[in-house]
Amino acid sequence: LTTLEIGNGLTNIGLSSFQGCSSLANLKIGNSVTQIGDYAFLNCTGLTNLVFGGSLGRIGAGAFTSCVGLTNIVIPESVTNIAGMAFYNCANLANLEFGSGVTDIGAEAFRDCTSLTDIKIPDSVIQIGNNAFQRCTGLTNLVLGNSLTRIGSGAFISCEMLSAATIPDSVPRIEDALFSGCTRLADVQLGSGITSIGNSAFASCTSLTAIILPEGVTAIGNYAFSNCDTISAGAFNSCKNLIGIAIPESVNSIGNSVFQGCTSLTGTIVIPEGVTDIGTYTFQGCINLTGITIPEGVTAIGSGAFANCTSLTDVVIPNSVTDIGTYAFTACSSLKNVLIGDGVTSIGGEAFSSCSQLKSVTIPAGVTYIGNVAFRYTSLSEVYFKGDAPALGY
Repeated sequence: LTTLEIGNGLTNIGLSSFQGCSSLANLKIGNSVTQIGDYAFLNCTGLTNLVFGGSLGRIGAGAFTSCVGLTNIVIPESVTNIAGMAFYNCANLANLEFGSGVTDIGAEAFRDCTSLTDIKIPDSVIQIGNNAFQRCTGLTNLVLGNSLTRIGSGAFISCEMLSAATIPDSVPRIEDALFSGCTRLADVQLGSGITSIGNSAFASCTSLTAIILPEGVTAIGNYAFSNCDTISAGAFNSCKNLIGIAIPESVNSIGNSVFQGCTSLTGTIVIPEGVTDIGTYTFQGCINLTGITIPEGVTAIGSGAFANCTSLTDVVIPNSVTDIGTYAFTACSSLKNVLIGDGVTSIGGEAFSSCSQLKSVTIPAGVTYIGNVAFRYTSLSEVYFKGDAPALGY
C-alpha cells in the first residue's frame, strides 16, 4: 500500500487502523472525515505527502507518531484539537502551519520534531500541553497567540536554538521547566499577567542575562534560574509582591538594581559563593529583608546596595571585601551590629549614614579612607580603630 485516499462518506478513522504501514507514501483524507483515531498512522515511516479534509475536527493521540518521512503539514481550519503525541518524533517535519480553529495542542504533540524551525501558534489556541514541543532542537522562531491561558510544563524544554520568547499577557504562570535547557535563550519578555514562575522554569538557560519580572509576580520556584550564570541589572526590580527567592549557586554576578524595590522580600538572602561583586542598589528599598549572607570572595559592595533595608539588623562583611560603596547601608534604621572584614580599605561617603540603631563599630587596620559623613545620624558612642585613623571626610 503506497497511496491511500479515504473518500467521502467515512467520518471516523479508527484506532490503529493503518499503524505500521511503512510503505504508505501518499495519504489524502476526504472532507467527510471528522476524526482521526489514536495511533491511526503510527509508524507509517514512508509517508511523505499528507492532505487533510476540510471537516476534520480532531487528530487523535499518536496518530502520526514517528512518521519520519513527513516534511510539511497544514492543519485545516476545522481542527480544534491536536491530541497528545499526535506528531511525536516526526523528525523531518520542517514546515508546520496551524489553522485558526485549533484551541488545544496536546502533551508531546510535536515532541522531537527536530527539523522544525518556525512555530506560530494562532490566537485561537487556549492551551499547549506538557512537553508539546520538547526537544525541537532546530526551533529558532516562536510566536505565541494572545489567547493562551496555559503553556504546559516543559513545553519548550531543550529547544537549544531558540533565542527569544514573548509570553502573552493572558498566561498567568510560567510552568515547571518550561524553557529548561534552552541554552541560546537570551531574550524573554514576560506578559503582565504572570504571577508565578515554576521550578526549573529557566534552568540551564546559559545565555539568559536579563529578565524583567512583572509587578504581579508573587512566587518563584526552586531552581527557576539554576545554571543561569548571571543575574543582570534590574532583573527583579520593583517586584513588590515577590516574597522570597533562592539565588542559584551557579550565579557568579549580581547586577545593578536586581532586587531594588522588592518591598515584600522577607527573611535572609544568601549570596552564592561564586559571586565577586554586588552591584549598585542591588537590594535598595527591600524594607522587609531581615538578613543577608555575604560570602568570602565578594570584593566590592556597590553604592546603595542595601540602602533603605530598614529591617536589616546584622551585617557581616567578609575579609575578601575591599570596598564598601557610597550609601551602601544608608538608612538601614534597624541595623545594630556590623562586622567589617579586615580586607576593607575604603568606606564610601554616607555608607552607614542614618543607621540610627548603630552604637559601635570597629574599623580594620587596612582602611585608608572613610568618605564624607559615612556614619552621620547614627547612635555611635564607640569607634575602635585597629590601626591608625585613616583620612576622614567631613
